[in-house]
Amino acid sequence: MKPSLFAHPFASYCQKVLIALYENGTDFTYRKFGPEDPAALSELETLWPLKKFPVLLDEGRTYVESSIIIEHHHRASVAASSRSSSTHSL
Repeated sequence: MKPSLFAHPFASYCQKVLIALYENGTDFTYRKFGPEDPAALSELETLWPLKKFPVLLDEGRTYVESSIIIEHHHRASVAASSRSSSTHSL
């Protein structure tokens, strides 16, 4: 299952996370707050009652705040590339 990012398109902290995800070519679902996805805000409240964003839902775990999300994404990317390179060397 691909990660879901709950974010507002005009929030600078959300832009910071979007840049990191797009830069690495990460496949994710962008849950943008607005009329095109009215359920996103209520789902965000379920994940993070303070309703602050951005929030990343990845493999059933919730990550809040842009720096934490980017760090998680970086570690997950490094781990995936390590697994990939170790299978190629066999």
